[in-house]
Amino acid sequence: MVQLWNVSKWTGTPPHSLVKTSDDEQQETEQETTTDGQSMPQTLATVSGDGQEGPASTQLAELFIVSVVDQDGSPLAGVDVTFSVAAGGGMLSAPTNANPCTVVSSRSSTTATTDANGQAATRLTLGSDLGTNTVEATVEGLEPVTFTAIAAEQATPHSLTKVCGDDQEGTAGILLDEPFVVSVSAEDGAAMAGVVVSFAVTAGGGTLSAATATTNANGRARTWLTLDSEVGTNTVEATVAGLASVTFTATGQEDPLVSMFDTFFRGGKLVALPDRTQLLQNAPNPFNSQTVLSYFLLEPGPVRLEVFALSGQRVAVLHQGPQQAGYHRLYWDGRDDAGHSVASGTYLYRLLTDEAVLTRKLILLR
Repeated sequence: MVQLWNVSKWTGTPPHSLVKTSDDEQQETEQETTTDGQSMPQTLATVSGDGQEGPASTQLAELFIVSVVDQDGSPLAGVDVTFSVAAGGGMLSAPTNANPCTVVSSRSSTTATTDANGQAATRLTLGSDLGTNTVEATVEGLEPVTFTAIAAEQATPHSLTKVCGDDQEGTAGILLDEPFVVSVSAEDGAAMAGVVVSFAVTAGGGTLSAATATTNANGRARTWLTLDSEVGTNTVEATVAGLASVTFTATGQEDPLVSMFDTFFRGGKLVALPDRTQLLQNAPNPFNSQTVLSYFLLEPGPVRLEVFALSGQRVAVLHQGPQQAGYHRLYWDGRDDAGHSVASGTYLYRLLTDEAVLTRKLILLR
C-alpha cells in the first residue's frame, strides 16, 4: 500500500522534505560524550573524610574520597582527580602502601584515578602547625571541591618499629636487595611525619647510604646497606630521640665466583679448571636492586651476555665484545637498555660464545 501525502492545500512555501521526528530527538536529550565515546564528567562531589581532627604531623584515620558522575548521575571510571594542599602545610600520600619496602617522598599534590564506582581518594598527613588544613580536589572542566581538617594539638613520637629489610642475606661487599625501613607513630598509633631517624652500623662493618633520614607522610624512613667485604653478620641500629632503638641484621655470604675459583685452587696451587664454558646461577636470587651474573670462558673470543623477558623480548645487553678465557662477572640492576626499571618477574639471561649458548632463569622482586 502506498501512502499519499496531500500537499494540494499547502499555502506557504512547499516543504523540501517530510521527516518524521521522534519526541526524544525533539527534546534534544542526547548525552555529551568524549571523542572516544565515553560520557563526559558532569559533577565532582565529596563522599567522606571532610571535617576530621587529629594531632599535628600525624596521618588522618580516614581518606578524603570524591566521586565523579556523568549528567545521568552514573559513576565514571578512569577520570583523573588532582588533590592539592591549599592551606595548612599538610602532605598527601596514596590511599594504600602495599609494598612495605617502598618509601615515597612526601608531596603537596597528587593525582588519583576514579575506580569502577567513580571514586578517587587520597590520604592527608596534617601539617606541623596547629590549625586548619585545606585540600582541594579538581577535575578539568568541573567545579572543585574542598576538604578541611584540623590539627588540634601537638604530637610526640611514641614508638619506633621495623617495617622492612631485617634478616637479609647477600653477597659480601654488595648492596642489599632491600632497604632497612622503620616506621614512627604517635601515641594514638597514627603515622608521624617529619621525625628524624638516625642509622648506624654497630657490628660487622658495611656502609650506609644515609646516616639520617626524615619520616615521610606515611611515617617511614629508610637507608640502604652495602655489606662489608668480609663474610659474616652486619648489624645496623635505628634510633629516634626518646624512643627505644631497633636493630637490623644482614649476613654477608661468599661471592659465588670466589667460591668456584676456590674449588679449583687449593693452597695457592691450581688443582683443576672446568673443561667447558659455564654460566653460573646469579646471586642473590631473587634480587631487588642488584644481582651478580658470573661465568667461565674456556677459550677467548666474542661474548654476548643478555637478559630476556619470558615472552622472548630482549631487555638488556650486559656485555658484547671479546673477552679473555677465565672467570668473569657482571652486575645487573634490573634496568633495560634505556635505563628504565623493569617490572618484577622471572627473566632469562643468556651467554653466547663461539662454542656455547647457555641460559638460566633469574627472579626480580620489587
